Amino acid sequence: MKRRLSEEVGVPQGIIDAGKILYYYVVKQIKSKGLDEPISENSDKTFTFKSNIHILDFNIVKVRMSIQFMTHGGVDDIMLIQAGFSSKSRQDYGKFLFISDNQVGFSEFKIKFVVPENKEITTEDIINYIENNETKMTSTLSHELKHAYDDFVKGFESMSDRADYASITSFHGFGLESIRNFFHLLYLGTNAEILVKPTEVASRMNSNEINKLSFLEFLLNDETYREFKQMSELTYGSFVHDEILQDKKNIVNLFTRSNINIPNSDSELINQLFHFLYVEYSTNKIEILNDILTENIRESFFGFTIPEKVEYFERKVKEFSKYEKNPSEFFKNRIKYLNFVGEKMMKKLGKLYSIAKDDTKKSDIINKIYNKVNNG
Repeated sequence: MKRRLSEEVGVPQGIIDAGKILYYYVVKQIKSKGLDEPISENSDKTFTFKSNIHILDFNIVKVRMSIQFMTHGGVDDIMLIQAGFSSKSRQDYGKFLFISDNQVGFSEFKIKFVVPENKEITTEDIINYIENNETKMTSTLSHELKHAYDDFVKGFESMSDRADYASITSFHGFGLESIRNFFHLLYLGTNAEILVKPTEVASRMNSNEINKLSFLEFLLNDETYREFKQMSELTYGSFVHDEILQDKKNIVNLFTRSNINIPNSDSELINQLFHFLYVEYSTNKIEILNDILTENIRESFFGFTIPEKVEYFERKVKEFSKYEKNPSEFFKNRIKYLNFVGEKMMKKLGKLYSIAKDDTKKSDIINKIYNKVNNG
């Protein structure tokens, strides 16, 4: 019953415990081997260790964990900013797929921290941060383990999907906060992220010992749920008027730096901005796909010669450039998609109630009634 409920809400049996186990392995490795000090910009250390992690029929017996750091003048303390999972794969250019190698029992992960620019940070400081933020660290690692599990189960990824995911995650929005936030929502709406979010939230539920009585309050205040709620409520009008136009000064500065004429009206400003952003975004996606499809130096200089590859690339370029003449439609289309995903994920996260712990007080009352009825 427990396994069936877990699978229904998208949380594979054993993955929450797996996240805890991986967390303890990481802490143990850092404590026993230390980090390379002084910790500074772009410093990193990789730990390779044996493990005993099981998620249904997916077993990890060896882990390579990369701990990375970057410095930033705008932070006062250590912050976890990124985590990732990578798998070994081979390219199938006949089917335009990445085929997972699925080496039995081997997985690679990374964790990236930002640290203050002008403050000495030691291994002990990093350990203290990790231990003081166990819930965040464990849910993050559970998130990445779900990526690993999904990769194991599916076994492949289309080259087009890889380019789409990479283009969304790498698009910086030219420093415009409203655009960065929008592309963050697009990232949350990718299929890869939709699959892992219930596990991430379930991990926090477990760490905080959330029972059915406290579930609603927990869910409504959970960051992931609130992001999907924001996604479900986003409208084109609110995006333009409440977010983009509030950033008008920075948009004008962007146009000035890029030698773009400043439009006279807000509507023209928006159209100009959307065109600029869409061209940059779609061009980046095309370049990423081109790099993925390039097999050798000859292709990098002279282009593709295999007819099937040429046809595939040209078809994808046309698809990726679909909204070039009317870029506002791209944003409208994506907002509709985000609304759909937001509603869907709010309902899915709500179903995590089924795996919340039973309320102890309620269980005690039920037990007392049961004993009184059955024992007189």
